[in-house]
Amino acid sequence: MPLLLLTLVSLGTLSQQKEQRALYETKDLKKNPEENIMTPSHTVSYTDNAFELEVALPLVESMSTVDLQASSARLKLSTTEGYVLELDWKQPIDDATLKCKFKKKTKMLKLEGLLL
Repeated sequence: MPLLLLTLVSLGTLSQQKEQRALYETKDLKKNPEENIMTPSHTVSYTDNAFELEVALPLVESMSTVDLQASSARLKLSTTEGYVLELDWKQPIDDATLKCKFKKKTKMLKLEGLLL
């Protein structure tokens, strides 16, 4: 199925390609129909003393639409586009060391920091 979709993207105009890409990227999202929210795909990795969280936000254009709250035990992310992500850390984190970056080109948010 994705091969067919990519073929359609390459045949359309630039605006059609952008629309098709957005449709393709949102297929990986889990939708909650009761609340009309989307849980973005994400990965968390831990090392001996640090962690890294990567979140795919294909519909987000700017960090200004993202609300991110992180404590030593928990993270909550929400956007005006309808994404919501809540997770508990496996290990306590040092919230004073958090660094967050959003890459507009890849639509990926990266959060990293040290563990306690």
